[in-house]
Amino acid sequence: DRDLWLPYIDVLKMNLEESNCCWFQKEYELEALKAFDENDMTHLPDFAEHALAHGVQALIVTLDSSGGVVFYKEENEIQQKYMKAIYVEHVVDTTGCGDSFAGGLGYGLLGDSSNYLKAIKYANALGAQRTQGPGFDVFKSKEETDQMIQDFYGGI
Repeated sequence: DRDLWLPYIDVLKMNLEESNCCWFQKEYELEALKAFDENDMTHLPDFAEHALAHGVQALIVTLDSSGGVVFYKEENEIQQKYMKAIYVEHVVDTTGCGDSFAGGLGYGLLGDSSNYLKAIKYANALGAQRTQGPGFDVFKSKEETDQMIQDFYGGI
C-alpha cells in the first residue's frame, strides 16, 4: 500500500508511468481503462498533494526528453515547477538516463536539501550527459557541468 511507505520518503523521484501506477482508484469502468493515456499528467497535482500530506518533502516526476516537474511545499503552499530538459544535439544512447538523473538529483541536494530547483537542474544536466554515449566518459567535470547549467538555465 502506497500510504505505508510515503512517510519514510523525503524526496520521491519517479517517471510519469510510475506516478500513474501510484495514483489509482480501487475500481475502474472498462471504458475508462480503454481511454488511458500514458502521457496524461492531470493526476500529478492530486498525487503530489497526497504525497506531501503523507510526509514526502518533494515529488519529482521525470518527463522523458521534456524534463521534469517538482512539487514541494513553501510556506504551506504547494509549489509546482516545471524544469525543461537540457537540449542536446545528437542523442547516442538513452540507457541509464533515469539513473543519471537520480544521481544528479542527489548531488544537487547535497548541502542544501530543500533547493529542489537546483537539484533538478543537476539532474537534467547528468541525464543529458548520459545521452552522449554508452560509457562513463560522457560525464563532465563539476566545472563543465556547472557551465552547462549556467548556459542553458542562466544560473544554478
